[in-house]
Amino acid sequence: MRAEDRLPPPGAAVVVQVFSLPKTGKWTITFLSEADGIITHWDRKKSVACAGIDQCPMALHRTRQVFKGYASAMVKRPAQNGTPVCWHPCVFELTERCWEVCSTVESLCCTRWTFERGCGSYGTQEVYGEQIEPFVGPQPFRFDFRPIVERLYRTRDIAWGQVPPFGERVVLLPVPVA
Repeated sequence: MRAEDRLPPPGAAVVVQVFSLPKTGKWTITFLSEADGIITHWDRKKSVACAGIDQCPMALHRTRQVFKGYASAMVKRPAQNGTPVCWHPCVFELTERCWEVCSTVESLCCTRWTFERGCGSYGTQEVYGEQIEPFVGPQPFRFDFRPIVERLYRTRDIAWGQVPPFGERVVLLPVPVA
């Protein structure tokens, strides 16, 4: 077994954290489940999960909406302070751009990707991702990410199954004049 494929030992206490793609570095993610999306609103100083248009207060529902997707995953953490490279279970947070990159495949479950952020046109943050290989091997940390996200937002009233509020990205190409 390669050192980089080492998993925490069976039965060990493992902390599962929500992992957002950092602004720097290249990260390898193995998805253990399909992703599911929610819409969040900004309420004063915190992000609040939308409970759905019928349950969400209208004043709050009219505020800016931000899409976030979540999935059970394993992230490859780089070696630090003498600790070896190791895979750690996490709840991977997908932004709209990350969701768009991942929507190129039929199923995310059991796929391995590399992601990194970069500066796109006009200085916007872009997410670059590439599916590198299907994941083959034991999956000891299959877990449901929804209770973790519910605890993060301190509510069970979350409208799951949302999709990003933007359409397909249209690329315009110049047409040669004959």
